[in-house]
Amino acid sequence: MTTEIKVLGTRGSVTTTRTKSGEPTRLFGGDTTSYVIQNGSDPIMVDMGTGSRFYGEGPLRMMAVFTHAHPDHVAGLGDFTPAYIPVSDIEIRASPEHLESIALQYDAAGQVFPAGPNDFMKGIKRIAPIEKRWSYGDLEIESFPLNHPMGCYGYLISGEDGRVGIFADHEHERDLKKIGPEDSAIMKKMEGCDVAFVDGAYLPQEYDPKQVGYEGVLRVGWGHGVDIKAARMALEAGVGRVYITHHSQEHGDTMMLNREREIRKILGTDRVSFARQGEKILLAPILNANFNV
Repeated sequence: MTTEIKVLGTRGSVTTTRTKSGEPTRLFGGDTTSYVIQNGSDPIMVDMGTGSRFYGEGPLRMMAVFTHAHPDHVAGLGDFTPAYIPVSDIEIRASPEHLESIALQYDAAGQVFPAGPNDFMKGIKRIAPIEKRWSYGDLEIESFPLNHPMGCYGYLISGEDGRVGIFADHEHERDLKKIGPEDSAIMKKMEGCDVAFVDGAYLPQEYDPKQVGYEGVLRVGWGHGVDIKAARMALEAGVGRVYITHHSQEHGDTMMLNREREIRKILGTDRVSFARQGEKILLAPILNANFNV
């Protein structure tokens, strides 16, 4: 059975309906990060940002795995209806330090979230740390560290019909024109991915303005990447289809449509897209990852 990826949330940092200038964000989505991967067996949800609330109203058997515990990746957990249903069978996985942080955000005293674990965790049956490799249903999962403040983990999720990679939140090396040794290590993980989601939160001038002849705020060290470098790394690693994600709250629909066309023209392929909230992607192996569509 073909593996399906559902993109529930694409935005980084905060949810949004429009930019500060008033440009709408409806086309690419305003909810924060969440993906569901399923191939006929129980689904795997990667991150539970605000987009996760769109998945499931009744009881579910599933696993939720977290890249890290920043609010934009866990804010949907308290609003996830299946977690309140006692007959649900939900497994939660994250690194030990991130599990502790998630617990603090949803503590029993209600200091951050009004409903404590006794209220909404009735459907959560297992909480466990991630492993380097493990399986869930018919899917195999591999975890690996990414470059992000307070730590973050990427995931490779593989089935019989291909592999999807989650490479966000991640900051590549600073030089936008060169692939350094740390970049190469991440690209090795990208090899064999038929679909990859990469962190492209910034335009070059937003990340390191002086490097590209601009003046502005320096965002080096903030833990996120530049759209075109992240996409180029994935393509050079042989990824079949590349989806840029963790969209800035100040990137509106018109700007992103134009930027998507620009990146495709520069890189010479339509295999690169900005991820769109609500889209469904069928995971199928790309026999020749070097062709232009």
